[in-house]
Amino acid sequence: MTTSSISAQAAESQSNNTYQQNERMGISSTTLSAGETINIIDNDGMAFYVPGGAKISFSISLKTSGNVEMGYKNSNGVRTKKYSGSGKSHSTTFTIGSTGYYKFYITNKSSGTITITGGSLNF
Repeated sequence: MTTSSISAQAAESQSNNTYQQNERMGISSTTLSAGETINIIDNDGMAFYVPGGAKISFSISLKTSGNVEMGYKNSNGVRTKKYSGSGKSHSTTFTIGSTGYYKFYITNKSSGTITITGGSLNF
């Protein structure tokens, strides 16, 4: 299984505060091979600082229908799956239980390659 990372791009700036809640990040177009996982990281190449109780909205669109898994990893690398499904549009909303640094991930569960055409991560 291959894992790579892509930086989320700020879709709109909320303030000059580095750890501002209510951030909206765009997920750029990328291709994933069968079984491949990408980590969504902050623009600085690091995990996102997320306050406990923050509501996360995470969505992606695919060029063609595919099976994906979406979730997050804490600073210890422990993965928490929050969504698994099939189709062209995928979204999930969940709450982070405790303040910390998190990476968000997408795994291609399809037998072939999928292309993510865009998406967003809001918190």
